[in-house]
Amino acid sequence: MIISASEILTKLTLKKTQSFCDILATGASIKAACEAIGISRPTAYEWRKNDPKFKAAWDSALESGTDLLEDEAKRRALDNSDTLLIFLLKARRPQKYRDTLKLTLGDADKLIDESGAPLPETFGGEPLHKSEM
Repeated sequence: MIISASEILTKLTLKKTQSFCDILATGASIKAACEAIGISRPTAYEWRKNDPKFKAAWDSALESGTDLLEDEAKRRALDNSDTLLIFLLKARRPQKYRDTLKLTLGDADKLIDESGAPLPETFGGEPLHKSEM
């Protein structure tokens, strides 16, 4: 994306910071907040990189907006969406609801393939010996 000379000179002001962050706090995207105050995304990220107060305000507003989105997702999940409810549970308690599987070398002899047959005890193509597990 090419930034115009006039945009390079666009100055970060308290009013722009407040407007940008107010929009982010509604759950809107970075793109929407930029468009609303008339700047490009690269300008916003340049401001963020160079101004710690703007970065802090941005982060806070983004958190507030994400909280609103989570609240709306929860409302919808409880109203009528089992799938959305599952996603919320996975995000909230990944240790209990995640789809991942943790294996240790000690579990190697318990692995089976898709047909149910035991997998050969290998690691990196080399056979494992029980003493290595």
